[in-house]
Amino acid sequence: MSFFSRESGKITVYNDGQGIPIEVHPEEGIYVPSLIFGTLLTSSNYDDSELKVVGGRNGFGAKLCNIFSTEFVVETSSSKLKKRFKQVWLNNMTVMNPPIVNSDPLAEDYTRITFTPDLGRFNMVALDETILQLMKKRTVDVAGTLDGVEVSFNGQSFEIHGFEDYVKLYSDVQMNSLTTSKSVFCYVNPRWKIAVGSSDFGFEHVSFVNNIATTKGGRHVDYIADQVVSAIKAELIEQNRSYKTIRPSMIKSRLFLFVNCLIENPSFDSQTKEYLTTPLQKFGSKCVLPHVFASQIVNETDVIALILKDINKQNS
Repeated sequence: MSFFSRESGKITVYNDGQGIPIEVHPEEGIYVPSLIFGTLLTSSNYDDSELKVVGGRNGFGAKLCNIFSTEFVVETSSSKLKKRFKQVWLNNMTVMNPPIVNSDPLAEDYTRITFTPDLGRFNMVALDETILQLMKKRTVDVAGTLDGVEVSFNGQSFEIHGFEDYVKLYSDVQMNSLTTSKSVFCYVNPRWKIAVGSSDFGFEHVSFVNNIATTKGGRHVDYIADQVVSAIKAELIEQNRSYKTIRPSMIKSRLFLFVNCLIENPSFDSQTKEYLTTPLQKFGSKCVLPHVFASQIVNETDVIALILKDINKQNS
């Protein structure tokens, strides 16, 4: 759940899943929540020998949020330990209040992060509509990439129960385009979910690595796009051998590709994590698209019709 106040700029993110361990870290000597959110140069995901399919690895994100806030509050609760934890930081993380830890036999699992961005540092006086829509989109992304997780944004719930529902949102938006915008889906394995539709505007993609939106793509997108292009070309040649001369770029330009994958210890080109740089051999899994999926793309989407239209236009 996400909540915000446009006037104050205060934002709350609440998760009713298992809370953060309310324990003192054996090496650092401070509570784990304090370490995660308020101690620089620390992360639970540094060790590359331990393979994980998580988004954050270096521990910057949460702490940067704290640094760029006038107030940052962490609350977490553990039903297992029967404890509640709360800690407050102020003035761009320069003031750290001591953590408050209470025993509670009725404690339930949750984590709540409440922060007030230092809007002046971003030349803002309030949360504007662009920022709010970006926050809302991120909430929808979570609903679409995490099956079975219910999310809401400022009290608004979404009828999105998985990746297929998420992809259909794009089809709904594109219904006024030149194509019918139908997409076909392929659940390859628990780490790879793929969808393909047609595009009127050149190659397009929407992709996620460990639930992070990779808006600029990367090697996971190339990996799947290359397979789709090869499969479509093989289908076309099977129909007519004269299509053997079709360039891969012509096929790719008519694809709208959706990729939702889990990559072990992913690497990105920047802290914004928009482009995956992890080499293929280090993905930790394979995604081999079945032949039937290529047939579905050919028979159930507008991809082939658009490619043939381009060929005819080129030959006229």
